[in-house]
Amino acid sequence: MEIIVPDQIIMGLILYAGDAKQ
Repeated sequence: MEIIVPDQIIMGLILYAGDAKQ
């Protein structure tokens, strides 16, 4: 079972994680 995640969601999570660390 494979889950395909759009690049936009991945970028959003990266940006969200970056903001959370600050």
